[in-house]
Amino acid sequence: MVAPEQRGTRTTAETSRLRDYEAALAAPATTGSESALMLTGAYTAVSPWIVGFAGSQPLLSMNNLILGLIVTAIGLGLTGTPERSGGISWTAAPIGIWLIIATWVTTFGLPTVGMIWNNVVVGALSIILGLAVAGMVAVRRPGSERGTFR
Repeated sequence: MVAPEQRGTRTTAETSRLRDYEAALAAPATTGSESALMLTGAYTAVSPWIVGFAGSQPLLSMNNLILGLIVTAIGLGLTGTPERSGGISWTAAPIGIWLIIATWVTTFGLPTVGMIWNNVVVGALSIILGLAVAGMVAVRRPGSERGTFR
């Protein structure tokens, strides 16, 4: 805990680490992954209407819409304010796992091949991109020692 009189004061080393962290988050590889995560979420949200199961599978459609909007918000937060949103990127991985499982849990009857492929692909992308961004953030986080959090 920082004493009240020490708040707002940073050492040169802390300022340097913070600049390195911000530079790493602004790197093309990181911003590309964040943008891809945002687009994956946007597609997931509208996929029931694109693939054509919105009318026949209302639970899976609502599931994809809500989780797609959440993943989009995570990606948008990461691209907009990465220094404050970096720690939340890992949540895209469990969402991706659920997107894959939800195809069989929330459908009435047997899911179609389109539903399965759609949710497996967007789920896998959410897992991969979420973990990739989380890994980049963990390695570059100020105060981290070889990629671990303090």
